[in-house]
Amino acid sequence: MRSQKGFARSKVFTFLFTALGSLAAGQALAAPTLFVGTDSGTGTINGYTLPITASSTPAFTLNPGNPTVAVGVDSAGNVMAGSLGGTLTYFPSPLTGSPSASFADGASISSGQIAFLPNGNVWVGSVALQPINHFAPPFTNASVPASTLAPPGVSIGLTFDAALNLYAADSGRIFVFPPPYTGAPAVTTATVAGFAYRKMAVSGSQLFVPTSAPGTGAVEVYNLPLTAASVPAFQIATGTNFPEAIAFDVSGNMYVGNLGSSSVTVYSPPFTAASAPNITLNIPAFAIFSLAIGNTQFAPPAPPAGVPALDPSKLLALCVLLLGVGLLALRVRRKV
Repeated sequence: MRSQKGFARSKVFTFLFTALGSLAAGQALAAPTLFVGTDSGTGTINGYTLPITASSTPAFTLNPGNPTVAVGVDSAGNVMAGSLGGTLTYFPSPLTGSPSASFADGASISSGQIAFLPNGNVWVGSVALQPINHFAPPFTNASVPASTLAPPGVSIGLTFDAALNLYAADSGRIFVFPPPYTGAPAVTTATVAGFAYRKMAVSGSQLFVPTSAPGTGAVEVYNLPLTAASVPAFQIATGTNFPEAIAFDVSGNMYVGNLGSSSVTVYSPPFTAASAPNITLNIPAFAIFSLAIGNTQFAPPAPPAGVPALDPSKLLALCVLLLGVGLLALRVRRKV
């Protein structure tokens, strides 16, 4: 009898700890991630778990099937890639490695920066004199622009600030479109001659804009809000080499993707003209064209034998129940 009870208790605890292990694994599947898009070969998006070091290697790779020149991540961890030929590829969260949709970026011949709104709507810039395209979810192979904007220049760079103003980067000037993003820009900054602005990002009350010219380029920093007379307050040049893209993590660290050196350089705040990278991650044989940072979640693996396939919330409730059963079993055992 004791043997049977002991066997039953053993099965209960085995089940409990296996379930807890599965729950812990499921929680570990979501992590802050740096996405690095490349147009090498057929194009890839490499995901690096943050924080990165100089020796970091990709935790995973997504293959959009086209040379990747833009990548965006929304607040739910959904990923969109923009291609050299103007194709958008959508990888829904939790990521499985396979896209759920691939569709044309309007008539664009090459996508610019991809910028998501909190509601999941996405705006996509263009490297040519073509409209900024707006797409609304759900995204399918038949998706077409829900609306467009026509800035008086190219829009290779595209980003939002906390007030959801939309910024578009031309060669040496910035256009600002306030919500609801109709008509002409409300602000067009002064042109900085000789500059070639790329994909940009807002951090706090500043707009950070990589430029690939003159020389080997730099990151130009504007104070917000912008006006028609705005020019960069300062630039960060140390550690840049034809910077193509930029992103910020939740701690305010700045990640710069350098096309010229195939590297990602990381800078810590506060930022000044004297800022220098504290981490340099070299990515051999990759032509970096885009960066994005988001919380990635992967589809959980198949559960171990004997453990039901439950979502994390239900699995947690089950584990709490089983823990109570286990404690009760221990009390019964002490009385026997």
